[in-house]
Amino acid sequence: MSVVPIGQLSASLNAFHEDFLSAGKAGDPLPARQMLVLARTFALLFKIAKNLEAEVAIHRLNASVDKSRGILEGASREVMEQLVLESDGKVIHPNFRQSQSSEKDRS
Repeated sequence: MSVVPIGQLSASLNAFHEDFLSAGKAGDPLPARQMLVLARTFALLFKIAKNLEAEVAIHRLNASVDKSRGILEGASREVMEQLVLESDGKVIHPNFRQSQSSEKDRS
C-alpha cells in the first residue's frame, strides 16, 4: 500500500468541485475524453478513501484495545492486591502437575 499525503483526497475532491462549479456556471458541457479522465480519477480517489477508512478503523481499534487493556490491568491488580491482603499469612503452593504417586493414592 502506498503512502498518500493526508490532504490529497480532500484537495482533489475540492478541485473537482471547483471545476464542475465553473463549468456549470459557464454552461460548458464536458467532452467524452474528459469524462473518462474524471471516471478514472474518481476510481483512484475511491481507493484512497477506502485506505484512509481502513487506517482510521485500525487506529480506533488499537485505541479501544489499549483502553480495555488498562481497565483489565487495573481490575486484576485490585483483585491480586485483595488476595494478598486477605492471605492471613497462609502460603499456598499450587500443584498444577499431579505426580504419578498422587494419582495412585486416589485409586
